[in-house]
Amino acid sequence: MDNDLKVDLVRGKGQDTMAPCGPAITPARFVKDPNNLRIQLYVNDEEMMDASTSEMIYKIDEQLSVISHFITLQPGDILFTGSPSGSARDHGDRWLKPGDRIRAEISEVGVLNVTMRRD
Repeated sequence: MDNDLKVDLVRGKGQDTMAPCGPAITPARFVKDPNNLRIQLYVNDEEMMDASTSEMIYKIDEQLSVISHFITLQPGDILFTGSPSGSARDHGDRWLKPGDRIRAEISEVGVLNVTMRRD
């Protein structure tokens, strides 16, 4: 974690099977302000997060600047930049388990539905 963001960028977001995307990708040019998007997250229909990217500690351009020092970025790359409040710790250390249904909604981007499974 020897970086300005104090995060392990690989283990925190980049492990196999831990980066669901889709069912479509919204190109950046179609998002008016990435620093002002509503994010909602539900697990088994229970709200876990209702926040805005404006609440994140670091703005998207700041994150890209730091990340680009460690990872070569190319057009079309997808980065997982973190989120505002609403982590498992905020919900009594409730962690995802096989069978959990996750619905993530981001304004101007879309909805992602995932069911956790064990490989």
